[in-house]
Amino acid sequence: MKLKIVSPEIPGPVTRRFPYLKKELHEMVVKNESFRQLCQDYKELISALNQSNAYVGETRSELLGLKTTLEVEILEQVTRKGVLDRKLS
Repeated sequence: MKLKIVSPEIPGPVTRRFPYLKKELHEMVVKNESFRQLCQDYKELISALNQSNAYVGETRSELLGLKTTLEVEILEQVTRKGVLDRKLS
């Protein structure tokens, strides 16, 4: 029996936020477990924010701040990867 290996996918909210980085995001999700977890955390946060009744006021504000922090971290890691790839070439 052959095992089918499934390539990890980029969570939808990440590709919707950064559609112009789809190729780079995919490469990183496949190769980097911590980046994959970062993208999963972003997906879960977006899901929580979409539950409009669940979070209001200060809590919602904190979650929006965390959303921005995760977006910056995603962009930093993609940028770092690009810089390292150029140096290795």
